[in-house]
Amino acid sequence: MHRRVLAGAAAIAALALGAPAGASAWAPAATAPVHPGVQVFTDGAQCTANFVFTSGGVTYLETSVNIAGLQCPLSAQAAAPVITSGSPVNTCYKLTATAQPIQNIAGGVLPQASKWRGDLLARYDHAIPGTPLGGFVQASAVSQSKFNFTIEQDPLTVQKAYTVVNTSIGLHDLGGRYELSLFANNVFNQHYLTSMARPASLTTAAYFPNSLNGTVPKDADRYFGATVSVSF
Repeated sequence: MHRRVLAGAAAIAALALGAPAGASAWAPAATAPVHPGVQVFTDGAQCTANFVFTSGGVTYLETSVNIAGLQCPLSAQAAAPVITSGSPVNTCYKLTATAQPIQNIAGGVLPQASKWRGDLLARYDHAIPGTPLGGFVQASAVSQSKFNFTIEQDPLTVQKAYTVVNTSIGLHDLGGRYELSLFANNVFNQHYLTSMARPASLTTAAYFPNSLNGTVPKDADRYFGATVSVSF
């Protein structure tokens, strides 16, 4: 018995307000009120609708955000100049010496919106001659490009691109009831965070403006193990 599996999966989450159960989250392209190039406004914030392309295990997401009067990253506030005329873009500034520093974002990106994301799974399964067992090797990979955790486009809250590779090898009975596997996850020891933000306390533009809190998941470090599974 020989089995080879090569598969990819991509997931895109969309917000569908008021959609009935089982309804598609995507409107037909010909009638959708929001499509690439449309300007969307919410409480004074402006976002340019772009597009999502998905094929097999690869997703490409294009976003663009334009927001006026948004708070600046804390690390940029102390040096913000006073500008009383005009509306500079992508620059932290103050309207008066005592005003809160603000910025007008043009061509920014949505938080946690990687342009590229993909995943791949490959498995080879082979019966062991003269035994009631089969052996397998498996490898999977998830990769994504860099993204920012904050809408303020804070340069300190950028997650760099990373690729996580998991591998396993094992045995199973040909009936598929029992399986023993040894695995190595995050083989190349790629470190990454699943969240990053400024601490709510003891962090201001004047004191500790570069302080950050982040969440490090278990899978952000290389680790090894074994699993035994039984199907009933």
